[in-house]
Amino acid sequence: MITRAILNARINTALTQAGASQFTVDEIDPEAGGGTRLLLSTRDSGDIGEGLPGRADVDAAYRAVPALTAAFPGGTASLEAVDEWVHIDLLITDDVAPA
Repeated sequence: MITRAILNARINTALTQAGASQFTVDEIDPEAGGGTRLLLSTRDSGDIGEGLPGRADVDAAYRAVPALTAAFPGGTASLEAVDEWVHIDLLITDDVAPA
């Protein structure tokens, strides 16, 4: 089990090293079988009027995924763009202590 402080430090370090610090953690949910699901997102360069994701956000997501999975060995990640938002769904093997 890891603390929220350790979780946040590992996420922030990974995102900063990947040049993807525009992502924020929106949800932290425990998984029934163990582990934790994290949802990160951004729309920093998204076109809100047109509902399209920004190229810079998409590129940052592709850089962030390997950095995040390296920060959480055994973790898996997927990307999704919805309207102007770019999401990273990260499943880690660690349980996170309640805040």
